[in-house]
Amino acid sequence: MQEVNLGQYALPVILTVILSVIYKVFGENETHKNLISNRAKPLIAIGIGMFLGLLSFFYKGLDFTFKNLIDHLLYGFMTGCSAVGIWEGFRASVPGK
Repeated sequence: MQEVNLGQYALPVILTVILSVIYKVFGENETHKNLISNRAKPLIAIGIGMFLGLLSFFYKGLDFTFKNLIDHLLYGFMTGCSAVGIWEGFRASVPGK
């Protein structure tokens, strides 16, 4: 399976940008406390990754076969899981978080 893209952008790049915006907007700042719990962040990343994988399946106009559907859902799942690893690594490396 080739890398999954939406247009010219790779799915991991799109997921990273979306997650950083969501976590920044709904994260802790001076006006409100963190609206997204740390326990929910991995589920959000995996869910959005799977959604983007499914979206790319339809975007490419592939034949609706079980293999194509599972390939793209698994790619999205694995991309979401890797984003969780990156986020957890970043969070663990920043003092005070």
